[in-house]
Amino acid sequence: MHDDLPPALRARLDAFLRKKPQAQELIDKLLAKRAASASDSERQFIEKMLHDLVSPARKAAIIVVAILVFLLGVFALITWDAAQEEAALERSVPAVALVKRMDPGDCWVSSRTARCLRLELEVHRDGAPPYTGSLTDNIDLEWMSRVQPGSWLTIGVDPDDPNKLLFDERAMAVPPPTPPTSP
Repeated sequence: MHDDLPPALRARLDAFLRKKPQAQELIDKLLAKRAASASDSERQFIEKMLHDLVSPARKAAIIVVAILVFLLGVFALITWDAAQEEAALERSVPAVALVKRMDPGDCWVSSRTARCLRLELEVHRDGAPPYTGSLTDNIDLEWMSRVQPGSWLTIGVDPDDPNKLLFDERAMAVPPPTPPTSP
């Protein structure tokens, strides 16, 4: 009854039964049904059942590994993005800005303790006329009262590109800046 099985399946069945002798009755029933089957397709179907029974389930492991790789990639992207923003803030030039408008922003990731906002600002840099710009950032809820329209902020301005504005959360720990005086 066991002899006409493909050799690889036979070897797997023997190894499986050595590990799990309690499965002997089920395997004997399947082999008997296979021997009594009238068609090749029915025999192949039972062989597939036997193969699935003795083969380790790799599909779940592949899915788990894929999810872990995806999560690791997302974590790496978030970490890289935070490092890039920190480096940009370190080399930025501080400026005073008036919040003209606040709208929902478009951020990749946010949290329950922050909101993604797009701030339209009137930027006042030392030695330069005021200009309008905008920035989009995840802003912690604790700073929401400080970023309302009409509020003054200290922001970072990229020295190479004055249109690239950066929200400087470190500046939120001190009182708001004094509005610049008109010449």
